[in-house]
Amino acid sequence: MTNLTLTPKNEQVPLPPAPALPFTLKADAKQYIKSLGVTRITLALLITIIFWVRLGPLGWLISVVSIAALITLIIFLLTRREITVNNEGVHYKTSFGLIKSARFDEIQSVEVLDNYIDPGFGVMPRIFIAKKSGGSLFSLIGIFWPYEGMTQLLSSLKDNKVTLNFYIDQIQSAAVAKEFPNLVPYYERHPYWVAAIAVVVIFAAIAAGVILFVM
Repeated sequence: MTNLTLTPKNEQVPLPPAPALPFTLKADAKQYIKSLGVTRITLALLITIIFWVRLGPLGWLISVVSIAALITLIIFLLTRREITVNNEGVHYKTSFGLIKSARFDEIQSVEVLDNYIDPGFGVMPRIFIAKKSGGSLFSLIGIFWPYEGMTQLLSSLKDNKVTLNFYIDQIQSAAVAKEFPNLVPYYERHPYWVAAIAVVVIFAAIAAGVILFVM
């Protein structure tokens, strides 16, 4: 499955007892909000100053409101996600309410990165659910999901004879995309293109707001 070489954990990984089914794990943005930190807030303020210089006080005000609304929307969408494990299999509810499901026998393996490095938030666990048909059912990053719930999810999957693979390496997003190209979402395989498009869209939306407001 992999192009690089990750170091597997050879010893038995201790997990808590599997919870009773059905088990539901809900996304939690509390840690994400705590981790936003002074650096990100300062960066957001610097972006709004650019709009002040380029578009004046009105542009600054609209940029502040737009950035705050965007962050609120992102947090809202992220916290709408949830995972349910029952006797039929695993069911993942996306931010937009879509349900993705797989029976236990349709799951190829669960790839668990103990020390995934997020450039902005530090070291945390990350989980991929790989399907036998190809691709990923879903991916979990520790900043958005409670650690206890993630371990209970792994216990439930192990209890239902799903293969769990644990890796001890510290690994960043770019290396994960090379290691698991079929499991990583598009925006991680092409981060610079996605970031560039996002910046253009945000600036265009704010500029359009200023133009419409003064017309």
